[in-house]
Amino acid sequence: MATNVAASTQSRLLDARDTEAVLHDIRGYLTIIRGECHGVVRDGKANGRTIDRLRTIDDQVARIDAAVAVMRDALRDRVHVGHVRLPVDVRRSVARAIARIEGVARSRGVSVRMVAAAVPMTILGSGDLIDRALDNVLLNAVRGAGHGGDVDVALDVTQDSVTICIANDVRPAPSARTEGWGVGLQIVRSIVQEHRGELTFTVDGTRVTVWIALPGAICVPGERSH
Repeated sequence: MATNVAASTQSRLLDARDTEAVLHDIRGYLTIIRGECHGVVRDGKANGRTIDRLRTIDDQVARIDAAVAVMRDALRDRVHVGHVRLPVDVRRSVARAIARIEGVARSRGVSVRMVAAAVPMTILGSGDLIDRALDNVLLNAVRGAGHGGDVDVALDVTQDSVTICIANDVRPAPSARTEGWGVGLQIVRSIVQEHRGELTFTVDGTRVTVWIALPGAICVPGERSH
């Protein structure tokens, strides 16, 4: 009996994680849509009517995002996982985030390249929050790279932390490390801090690099290096 209950619980958790992964992607795409709307408004090249329409779109997308968040929370409550931290495959999360911004990058002629060390990169955390942080950082990097630019993403494990490095060249050279980020910076910083991680910016000429260190790297049974 105990074995059957454990197997049933495991099955429910796996189904919940699959569903939650889809909800992560939906929220990621919504973040990108909102980011593009904000970007057009900040550029100052749109007329008043267009800006009003973009703000209407942004408002409606925000409502959809809130509804998806409610669905996610209801799912967690149903399977009794609540806010328990679950294993998050950081390599997979980054790859999915890159896939989500592929359309935006392609429309701008930007190439996004990922290099990951051949070691397990799993932490205990919130996959949803990590996805939102990655979407914000990658979208900002793609915008900053300009047409025909490159965004380089590197992942590694240092001691007990998974480190994500996202770098791009910005022309003209940025005058401030967080130039152009808007509220995205606060979102990313809050998420990283919630995971007891570190968020660092470096600027070397036109090269802007964002470092995200997420502690708590674990080895999941059956996990293999890729």
